[in-house]
Amino acid sequence: GPFPLILPKSNLSALHYLSLTSPMYGDGPNGLPSGLEHLSELRVLRLGMNVSGVLPTTTTLCELKQLQNLVLRGQIAGPLPDCIGDLSHLQTLDLTDNPINTSFPAAVVFKPPKLQFVMFSGCSLRGELPTWVPSSIAELDLSRNSFTGHVWASLFKSGLELEYIRLAHNNLDGSIPDSVCTAAKIAYIEWNNNQLSGTFPECVFSDLPLSTVDLSNNHLEGLLPDGYRLAGVFELILHSNNFESRVPDSYFRLGNLQILSLHSNRLYGELPTFKPPSDSPISSMYLHNNRFNGSLSANFLSFPKLHTITLDNNQLSGTLPSNIFGNHSIVALSASNNRFIGTLPHSQAALNNATVVSLDLSNNNLTGSIAPYLSTGIGTSYVSVLGNPYMRQQSFGEAGILWDVSRSNTTVGYPGFVSCLRISTKTMNSPIDVWPQYYDYELCSCTAHFFGHPKTGCKACPPNGDCAGGASVSWRRGFYPVFTAGHFAGALPCTAPGSLNISDCNPHGNCSAVWSDAKPGKDCQLCAKGSSGRMCSHCQCDSIYDCHFRSGETCVHCGPVATSWAIVVAIIAGAVVAVLALVLLKVWYPRVHEELMIGMSTVSDSGTLKVLIIYAQTTSALNAMWPSWSASVAVKMLGVANGHTAGIGLACIWPMIGDAISEQLLYSFVIPGLCLAVLVAYVVSCMCSYIVGKLNRSLPSYLRSVSWRRNHQLADSLDEQPSRYVNLDKMDGESVDSVDAVKFPMNQAVKWWIYIAYFFFFDMATRSLAPFNCIDDPLDTSKSYVQALPWLQCYQMTWDYLAGLSAGMLVMYTAGIPVVVAVILLYYRQRIGDPVVNDKIGFFYVCYKPRYYWFELAIIARRLMLAVFLSVIPHTSLARPTLIVGCFLAALVVQLWVWPFKKRRDNVLEVLSLSAVTLTFVAQTTWWDRTSLMHPAVGYYSQVLSFGVGSDNSILGNSNDAVLVTIVAMVNIVLMGTMAGMLVWPLFKWLGLLLYRHTPLSFKNNINNRNTTIILSLIPSVISQRQTNKQRQLAHSISSPHN
Repeated sequence: GPFPLILPKSNLSALHYLSLTSPMYGDGPNGLPSGLEHLSELRVLRLGMNVSGVLPTTTTLCELKQLQNLVLRGQIAGPLPDCIGDLSHLQTLDLTDNPINTSFPAAVVFKPPKLQFVMFSGCSLRGELPTWVPSSIAELDLSRNSFTGHVWASLFKSGLELEYIRLAHNNLDGSIPDSVCTAAKIAYIEWNNNQLSGTFPECVFSDLPLSTVDLSNNHLEGLLPDGYRLAGVFELILHSNNFESRVPDSYFRLGNLQILSLHSNRLYGELPTFKPPSDSPISSMYLHNNRFNGSLSANFLSFPKLHTITLDNNQLSGTLPSNIFGNHSIVALSASNNRFIGTLPHSQAALNNATVVSLDLSNNNLTGSIAPYLSTGIGTSYVSVLGNPYMRQQSFGEAGILWDVSRSNTTVGYPGFVSCLRISTKTMNSPIDVWPQYYDYELCSCTAHFFGHPKTGCKACPPNGDCAGGASVSWRRGFYPVFTAGHFAGALPCTAPGSLNISDCNPHGNCSAVWSDAKPGKDCQLCAKGSSGRMCSHCQCDSIYDCHFRSGETCVHCGPVATSWAIVVAIIAGAVVAVLALVLLKVWYPRVHEELMIGMSTVSDSGTLKVLIIYAQTTSALNAMWPSWSASVAVKMLGVANGHTAGIGLACIWPMIGDAISEQLLYSFVIPGLCLAVLVAYVVSCMCSYIVGKLNRSLPSYLRSVSWRRNHQLADSLDEQPSRYVNLDKMDGESVDSVDAVKFPMNQAVKWWIYIAYFFFFDMATRSLAPFNCIDDPLDTSKSYVQALPWLQCYQMTWDYLAGLSAGMLVMYTAGIPVVVAVILLYYRQRIGDPVVNDKIGFFYVCYKPRYYWFELAIIARRLMLAVFLSVIPHTSLARPTLIVGCFLAALVVQLWVWPFKKRRDNVLEVLSLSAVTLTFVAQTTWWDRTSLMHPAVGYYSQVLSFGVGSDNSILGNSNDAVLVTIVAMVNIVLMGTMAGMLVWPLFKWLGLLLYRHTPLSFKNNINNRNTTIILSLIPSVISQRQTNKQRQLAHSISSPHN
C-alpha cells in the first residue's frame, strides 16, 4: 500500500536511516513529509522526486540535529536556508541536479565542521569558484555548472584532506595554479570541458598521488609530461588540447596505466616498435587525429590486454602488420584515413587467431580483397574498407560475404548520389562497408531524383523529368524531351497549364530514356499522329487526303475532302446570295436599300465600332494563357477579331498552308486580295443592278414591281437626292446609280481598303514581327527557335525565307499603313468637313472631335507598340508585362485628358475597354505566376519551363481560381455585349421604321396624327448627319398633316 504521508511521532523517533525517493509521499511544504521533525535520531536522509521550490528559512530539515548525510535529489530552487550550516554533525551534503541557479553558497555549505563530501553537480550554479575549502573536505564536485573565471590558487593549501576535485563542464579559464601541488592527497582531477590554457605545472605528476587525470577538451599546450612521473596513474585523458610533442616511450611501459587518450592534439613522430611488457595493463589507446607517421609495427599491436585502438586521421604508411588479426585481445581496430598500402594479411595462422570484430580501414590505399579476413568465420560486427579505390572482389559471391542482397534492405549513400545495397558477413549478418568499385557497382544504382550510371556518376534529375532512381529517366504526357551532347537534358512543356492531358506530346505517357542514349526508348511515341517537330508543334499536312490542322492544343485530322469543299462552296454561295439580295433590294426597293446603306454607314463610321474592334483584338492577343477550358472557347472565338484562321481547317483545302512560308505568303496578300474581291463584287453588283433595272423597265407597267413604281413616283414628286448611295434624280432614265458606281469604282476601293487594312493591321504587325523573335532553347542554348513557332529553328534556310517575306510585310503593312494614314490625314486636313472627302476617308476621323482629327494616329501607335511588346519581347521577361500595363495606363490617361470622341458614349466605352483589358491582363498574369513554378535560369515561350499540376493535369484546381476566371470573364462579356448592342442599335431602329412603312393603311388611320408625326420624326435620326439640307426639308414635309 502507500507510504503514510504523516510520520507517527512515537513509533519512528529512533529511526537512523530514511530514504524516500518515490513520488508517493509529501503533503507538507515543498513536498516534505509531515512529521519529519519528530525523527530526532535520524542520521541519513535521502529525499527526491517531490521535493521542489525554495526551501523556507525554517525548514523542518534543520530540526534534524543528528543528521550526518543529507541527499536532496528533487527540484530545489533558490538559495539554501542558512540553518543548513547549523547541522554540526553533517558529513555529506549532496544536492546534485537541483536547479538552484545562484552563486555557490560557501558560507552556508562549508560551515558544518565535520563536512567531508560536497556534491553540487548540475545545479546551474554561476559566478566564480569558492576561494577556499575547509581542510575537512575530501571530495568536492562542482561539475556541470556555469562557473566562470579562474581556478583560485587559494583553493589549495597544505593540510587539506581533499582527494577528489571535479570541475568539469564549466566555463573556467586561465591556467592551472601551482598551488594545486600543495594539496598532497589529491588523486582525482577531472577538469575537462573548460577553457583552461597554459602548461602543466611540473609538480602535478611528481608531487601528487594521481590515479585519474582528465583535462580533455581544454586549450592546454606544451609538452606531455614525462612518463616516469605517471607511475600510479590508471587513466590519462588529455585529448582535444593543443599539446605538441612526441609521445614518450615510457607511456607504453607504465605498470598501472589502463586508458591512454591522447587523440585530437598535435602529437607527432613514430609509434614505438619495441615489444611491450608481458604484464602491460593497457586496454584502450585513443591516438587518432594527430600527426603520427611511419609504419605500424607488429609489436605495437602486441599488448596482451589491448582490446581497443584508434589510429584514424594520421599519416601512417606502409603495409599492415601480419598480426593485425592475430592479437587475441583486440576486438576493435580503427585505422582509417591513413596511407596504408598492400593487401590484408593472408597469414593463415594469423587469420585463425583473429579476434577483431570491428574493423575500420577506410580511406587508405589498400588493394586486394577482404574475403580472406571474412573467411575466418569470426563474429564480425562491423567492417569498413570504404575509400580504398583499388580493392576489388575476387569474384562475385566470394567466400565470407553474404551476397543474397534480398536479405539486406539497408542502403548506403556514397558521393555522387549513389545508393548501394549493403553487403554483410555470413557469420553474423553484420554490415560490410565497401566502395561501389569493390564489386564494380554491380549492387549500386542512382538514388531517387537522380539518374545515370553510378560508375560514371549520377546526375540530378533534369527539369520536368521523373527519376525514380536507376539509369533511366521518364517524362509525363505533355512534355517534349531535349537531348544535348548525347544525353537527356530535360523536357519542355508543350501546352499551356491545365492542357497536359490532351497534349500531342508523349500521348501515351510512357516515354523514357537511358542515361547513355541520345534518343528516347523504342516504345516511346514522341508525338501523336499528325504532329511532329520540336514540342510536337507542327501539324503535318502532306495532301488533302492526309492532313492535320492546329485546333487549340492539338493537331486535328481533317474530315472527308468532300466535306471540306462543301463548306467552302457553302461560304461562296452565301456570299453570292448576299450580293444578289443587295442587288434585288437596290432595284426593287431602292429607298429601303438607301436607308440600309445609311444605317450601315452610321455603324461603320462610329467610334463604338473602333472601340469594339480594338478591344476584341487586344483581349484575344494578350489573354491567351487562361486555363484550357476558358482559352479554348472564349479566346479562340475572339481570335476571329484578329483574322485568325487557326482551328477552322483551312489547310484541309489548301495543304500548302501547313508550311510556315506559304501561310505567311498567303497572309501577305490578304489585304490586297480582299480589297480586290470586294471591289469586283461591288462592280458586279452594280452591273447586275443596271441589267435588272433595264429588264424591269422593259416590262409592261402592270408587271413591274409595285414597290419600284411607288418609289419612282415618290422620287419624282419630291425631286430629291437623298444620299451618296442612290441618285434618284436619274430614275426616269436610269432606275439606279449604276452608271455613277461603275464610273467611280476607286472611291469604293479606297473605302474598303481602309476598312480591311484597319481590321488586319494589328495581326499583320504581329505576324511580320514574330519570326524575328528568336529565343534560345532553355535546355540547349546552342540552338534558338522562333517563339511563336517552336518547331522552327532560327538562322536556317526555312527561317531565312520566312524572315525575308516578313521583312517585306514589315515595310508594306507594319510601317506602310501608319505612313499612308498619316499622309492621307495630312493631305486632307483642310477638307475635313467636305462631304466628298468624308465619304471617302471619313472612317479615320468622323467619330472624333474636329480638333482631334489626328487621334487615329495615336490609336495606331498604341496598337503597333502592343504588337512589338507581344512579338519581340520574350514572355519570360519582366519587361513584357511592365511595358504592356504601362502602355494601357498611358492610353487611359490620354483618353481621360483629351476625351477625343464626339459622342460621350464612345469616350466612356473607350475608358471601360482600356480598364477591362488592363484588369484582365493583370489577373491572368497573376494567376499564371502563382500557378507556375519557375525553374532556375530556364524559360521559353510559354513563360515557364515547369509548373505544378494536379492528379488530373489541371492547374485550376481550387475554387478561388474558378471564381477569378468567372469574374473576369463576366466583366468582359458584359462589356463586349454592351458595345455590340450600342453598335447595332441604329440598324434595329431602321428595321422598325421599315416595318412601320409597310403597315396597312387601315391600321395607320387609327393612329393619332400627333403620334404619327412623332414616329415619323425619327427618320432624321436614322439618316446620317452628312445628309443635305434638302433631305431635312423632305423629312419635315412628310411630318405635316396633309401628307
